[in-house]
Amino acid sequence: MPEVRRFFYESVLEGEYGDKLTVKFIPGATPELIMYGPDDEELSREVVQNMSFDELHAFVQFKGFQKVKPLHQEEHQQEIAEGDKAAEADDADAAAESEDTQQDVVEEQRQEL
Repeated sequence: MPEVRRFFYESVLEGEYGDKLTVKFIPGATPELIMYGPDDEELSREVVQNMSFDELHAFVQFKGFQKVKPLHQEEHQQEIAEGDKAAEADDADAAAESEDTQQDVVEEQRQEL
């Protein structure tokens, strides 16, 4: 069931399928996909507890749900890219500082001789 939980948290709650696919957590209940019609009448009910993450994606798409890209996901990707650039800059600074320190040690050793 970890795959089902992952699907709910990483895909449904993150808005990967827009606002047409929602999750309602009921403690102790078996995970199910319940389809409702326009008048909120229940159309179908499918147990999904034994499905993998990829199977769940395929299943909801087979049922007619389409992925959408949430706006906050683009912002998150931009933050990650900016963080990567900052980390690269920090690594370059650390490498330069290490090189300066090594040169200082060599200079001190020369002065001692």
